[in-house]
Amino acid sequence: MKKQLALPVLRKQLDALEKEELIQPIAQIYKTSADAHLMVEEAAWEPLLSEYQKKLAKTFPKNRASGIMKYPNLKQSNQLLKDFKRVCKVPKLVLSLEVYYLEVATAYQLPFGDIYSNYYPHLIKLFDDVIKQWSKDKSGELQVLYFTRMQKLYQDSLKIGRGYKEAIQENFSAVFEP
Repeated sequence: MKKQLALPVLRKQLDALEKEELIQPIAQIYKTSADAHLMVEEAAWEPLLSEYQKKLAKTFPKNRASGIMKYPNLKQSNQLLKDFKRVCKVPKLVLSLEVYYLEVATAYQLPFGDIYSNYYPHLIKLFDDVIKQWSKDKSGELQVLYFTRMQKLYQDSLKIGRGYKEAIQENFSAVFEP
């Protein structure tokens, strides 16, 4: 078995190469290694995920001056999520945006306890979809990545009415005991 090059030595060798000389071995690694392929894919999609998170957050108004509630633009929020799912082929990042959507939507309505009833069905379905994806992951990676965030969503749901609390509890408990 050939001895591996120590990381500091490898870095020095890579630093000595020109950009064009680096591209060829990286492209070869990308073609032959599934792990490298995923790492490159995720790194390429991270800025787009961040952009979509910012756009999604803007669909939920922060200004609640003088007791007048401004409703979120759920149509636009849902379209952003659909658009991201269509272009991003990294399931972990799609799941991250879905969890983020749930976080923003939950944080938006927590001060009110309850808001209009049409608000909840889509969020319940989205939470259910996230839980299904989560439970399909046999590696456990998604559970590790999102458990804390999902647990907070579960805890926040306890302060919400209109069947939301019960649906979230049922879906969450089906996979994890709180």
